[in-house]
Amino acid sequence: MTVVRRSVTLLLLVGCASSSSGPPAPAPVVSAPAAPTGAAEPIDLAAAQTALADFAAECAKEGARLWGRSLCGPIMLVDPPSRRIATNQPADGLTAVGSVFVGSLPPNEAIANTATEWHGTRWTMVMWPLDDDATERRRLLFHESFHRVQPELAIPLVNVLNAQLDTYDGRYWLFLEWNALERAFIDRSKSVLADALAFRAARRKKFPNTATTENSIELSEGLAEYSGFRGAEYTDQAMISAVAHRRRSEPSFVRSFAYVSGPLYGYLLDRDVPEWRKQVTKDTDLGALLAKGADVTPSKNADARADRYDGRALRVAEAKREADRQARLKQWKETLVDGPVLVIDQADVKSGSFDPREVHAIDDKRRVFEHRTLIGAFGTLEVNGAILEDEHHGYVSLAGMKPDASAATSWTLSLEAGWRVVPGRRKGDMVLVKSQ
Repeated sequence: MTVVRRSVTLLLLVGCASSSSGPPAPAPVVSAPAAPTGAAEPIDLAAAQTALADFAAECAKEGARLWGRSLCGPIMLVDPPSRRIATNQPADGLTAVGSVFVGSLPPNEAIANTATEWHGTRWTMVMWPLDDDATERRRLLFHESFHRVQPELAIPLVNVLNAQLDTYDGRYWLFLEWNALERAFIDRSKSVLADALAFRAARRKKFPNTATTENSIELSEGLAEYSGFRGAEYTDQAMISAVAHRRRSEPSFVRSFAYVSGPLYGYLLDRDVPEWRKQVTKDTDLGALLAKGADVTPSKNADARADRYDGRALRVAEAKREADRQARLKQWKETLVDGPVLVIDQADVKSGSFDPREVHAIDDKRRVFEHRTLIGAFGTLEVNGAILEDEHHGYVSLAGMKPDASAATSWTLSLEAGWRVVPGRRKGDMVLVKSQ
């Protein structure tokens, strides 16, 4: 753990314990003038110009076909370590370099692949570097550009989690649903779609009151990902291959399942209900929309149909994963709940970013992020390990207040003047507070 107090020459180094590791997640953001004299520009401006020009051409070609409005608009490419940006249109504090505009973003902005308000303009924000593959770049830019216009479509931008999708039963029925949806691209009989809808219904029966949270993420992130694939002109097979890779590689679907479900339902709706996008509202259930448009009724016995879609292999794989998950949850509870921990009041957090692939649910009100950036009046917290967010009590907690070189990871807390870390109520705990 590193605590940095801005404007004060003080550096405290304390070892941190953690039970998790993973790839880096989105960091924070920012508006200063150009890079220091003699410093290399961290964004390859020639490559940025090429990528932005390519997307502009593809976006113009797409027109308003998908959603009745163009997805083209202001884009900023952001290099997280340096907080430098290159944009496709001018803004205060930016310098024109060729066809792009270059500068930095202020430290009270969080960097992520998202849409953001800055200088009175709504921007598509995408982290640099972009993928070398032009098609993949277009997919990402179309996805994030959907988020920029999403409010105009009256589809709420939501950030809810679905804890049930980190459990054995939740994942088992979700994977069966996906298996059936993928097969429906080859086997066009209504029975396959009926099975997919039956598996969807079985999961929601097992976990009552989750349809609303699942639907909201399928609309917000699922339709964005669908738009990315369609805008980048992925074929059916290319899309299926891409989401299949995601299924294999991601450790958790609590926050990211819609990146698979959205494109699968969207492409099947394109095939069977061509005008479906005009019917989408904030209350739409993509499964129900497909069932009605394709005139399909869910199969009556989901359990009996499961082995047609690799149910037996899924049961074995998910039983093993669940055992591993329980061991991991036990360790996280020991380090992030039982302490000793550093506690930060969520009321002091104003913005942040995270990797949706690395969110794990302890229960419906407590979740662990493997990497996290939080920004508030206190300064900036960068977590490269594990952090617990507890909605029951309104705080976040970090493990590792005791030096432990055997299980080292780190977090960095950059404090603004007037904030300090003091002993908490429990022995060994520390609390972030504002000085009186």
